[in-house]
Amino acid sequence: MQSQEVVSAAVHSFEEFHYTHLSPGTSFFQPSQLSLSWSPPAVGYFKINFDATFAKQRCEGAIAAVFRDSTCQPLGWSCKKVLNQMNPHILEALACKQAVQLSIDKGINEVIVEKDSLIVIQGIQSQDQLLEIRGIIQDIAILSQCIQQISFTHVSRSCNKAAHSLGQKSLHDYSFLYNPMMQVMFVTSSMPI
Repeated sequence: MQSQEVVSAAVHSFEEFHYTHLSPGTSFFQPSQLSLSWSPPAVGYFKINFDATFAKQRCEGAIAAVFRDSTCQPLGWSCKKVLNQMNPHILEALACKQAVQLSIDKGINEVIVEKDSLIVIQGIQSQDQLLEIRGIIQDIAILSQCIQQISFTHVSRSCNKAAHSLGQKSLHDYSFLYNPMMQVMFVTSSMPI
């Protein structure tokens, strides 16, 4: 397991512990209730998955979002590098904001936003946010008002493979971000569901 995967797994475990033990009364998912694979939305709806990843040694991160319809086809995506930001919560919140902005840019009015980051999803669903991401969550709330029907759902890590792989590719392949043809080929043929 690479060090980034270990850190990501540790952050995910901490999030689960934090919201289970430190926030009594907060609704919390049960791992057995989470799906183990990505499922398409109902006809007429779209799902957007987002993710963030980082390379500590280079002091940079990447955020990614991909949206798909009921046929599982990727209809749009966004990927960006974020320099000098190593806070995983901030990167995840920025990725969520990017996902909502992608919905607006594409004119999507019925969207389900999915992520395996419990802190970001619960921060959006309630007013119980970490101080470090409060401003970004407020931006997400304002942007969400531009979309007719939007929901934010916590999913298992295995349901977020597409956004994760897009983020990893963006972080580790410098030419990828600036080469639309590479992105199209990756998203349509190499990216996992």
